[in-house]
Amino acid sequence: NPAKINSAMSKGGPELLKSTVEQNLRLTIDGYAYVNFYNMAAVIDAVGGVYVDVTRSELYSENGLNDCLREVNQLYGLAGDYQQVNQTGHIWVNGRQAVAYSRIRYVGNGDYERSERQVEVLRSLLDQFMGLSVTGKASAIDDILSCISTNVSKEEITKYALEFLPSLSDIQIQYVQLPLKDCFNSGMYGGEWSIRPNWNAMIPVVQEFFYGECVEFDPVPEVKNAPSDDSCPDEFDLEEIMK
Repeated sequence: NPAKINSAMSKGGPELLKSTVEQNLRLTIDGYAYVNFYNMAAVIDAVGGVYVDVTRSELYSENGLNDCLREVNQLYGLAGDYQQVNQTGHIWVNGRQAVAYSRIRYVGNGDYERSERQVEVLRSLLDQFMGLSVTGKASAIDDILSCISTNVSKEEITKYALEFLPSLSDIQIQYVQLPLKDCFNSGMYGGEWSIRPNWNAMIPVVQEFFYGECVEFDPVPEVKNAPSDDSCPDEFDLEEIMK
């Protein structure tokens, strides 16, 4: 009777979510940080906002950016049309607007494009942070740490942000979106829509992405209604699926 992964957060908080991801992907996660909708807007504002590329369909379609912003504004007790976006293209947005942009779900390819928008915001967030002065970075770290929950110490985060990241010549956020093509089934199971993945077919790709190689691992128990090993691709080109 499998449940959606995101239910782990509501049932056991970040530690259960961390354990769930580790068990299903055969990974070791050293640290985590999580933030809710309210505080994500504050994190973005701590670096002065972000830049995103907004298309006409994302802005003007039903359930587009301003519809999502209306919902976010109401959560803050603001008028629904407060600071609505009226431009497309490469534009600057504040924290609430960025959260609304990240929540667009019914424009384009559903959850998959929503994930891409969220990563776009994170990439711009990193760029904006790296563009701050040393004192600006230190101030932003204090603001951000007050908004998130994490098991990483402030000392570690500060050293990473103020010493390690600036020492790199090329900083990029790369990601692989799961589930991989032909490694899952989706539909109505147990009265709700969900994805049923074949974890074992994807673990080698995830290992290669994080560690640069694949090692032997104990297979993950098969998920009911997931595709069989025989119906999944034998291998993937990691360069093609990285985004």
